[in-house]
Amino acid sequence: MQYIYVCLFSNGHIKVGRAVDTASRIATHKYRVACLGVSLVSHEIIACPVDVKDAEAALIDWCVQNAEERFMNEWFSGLNYTDVVNEAIRCADADKSADSSTGWAAYLILIKRAGYTQTRIAELIGCSQPSIANFVRGRSENPSFKVGYGLIQIGRMCGIPDPTHLFPIQEA
Repeated sequence: MQYIYVCLFSNGHIKVGRAVDTASRIATHKYRVACLGVSLVSHEIIACPVDVKDAEAALIDWCVQNAEERFMNEWFSGLNYTDVVNEAIRCADADKSADSSTGWAAYLILIKRAGYTQTRIAELIGCSQPSIANFVRGRSENPSFKVGYGLIQIGRMCGIPDPTHLFPIQEA
């Protein structure tokens, strides 16, 4: 099992990340900031049964959108710790509702189950990973022609039937 984690430090900074051995990883962060007089205040570890890289990328994207400032790749200031933990839980549980998902989110879940990550899907289509994450989460429902067509092409490569229920077909 892999995990995503959220750490809150005494200077208000939040560190998010992923790890297999979270205890060791968090201890490393704690040790590295101690020389600056900063201590670990709290941390949360969330089991991630879905693609941990996708979950971490989605969490980082959320943090980037909501933080006052970003340091390095996974350090942030100006975030509410509880909000970050809740978002981490949501990102880690992204596929638990896969069978109840509808629309493009459900179609993307089928593509992910065929072995494609959000990052790879985005690369193939020529869009950003956060754009794909928004469809998986149901935040976006109507892709541009380029994205919709790209998703259908990837689905076809995976043997997934075209999602004709997502766009009305007018009969002549």
